[in-house]
Amino acid sequence: MLVLKHKLYAIANNTSSEGFLIEIDPGSGVIRDIVRGHSDVWQGSGSINLSGLATDGSGLFTTQSGQLLYVTLDGNVKSIAGNGTYFELQPGYDMTKLHKASELQLWSTRRTQTAGANVFLAYRDGYVYYSAAGDTAYVERIACK
Repeated sequence: MLVLKHKLYAIANNTSSEGFLIEIDPGSGVIRDIVRGHSDVWQGSGSINLSGLATDGSGLFTTQSGQLLYVTLDGNVKSIAGNGTYFELQPGYDMTKLHKASELQLWSTRRTQTAGANVFLAYRDGYVYYSAAGDTAYVERIACK
């Protein structure tokens, strides 16, 4: 959960295999769906796997199955990095070398209990910092300028 413009934002999954990002107004208690849907709405395929939440002060960053997404407050979802690889790295991929944003393999373990629990995101000075829970700890710095 995070705060942006005096409102709270959270991501979650439900039992219908939908992922959603909600906005909560703490003053009034009103809850509004920013985005709700199956993996296709979140620029992916297969099971929903939303995790991580950060902001640049205007919109929100989250991940879905190996892609870094940018979500506007009016609900537009855009993939800005990652090629959809997230269970294990493809043969020959070297995490220590620079890659184009679209070629990044944003590896993480599949969430097992709580939505948002396996990827941690932070934003600072035009970069998103991606860190995933897995067998090997790493932080990926992704330019978003």
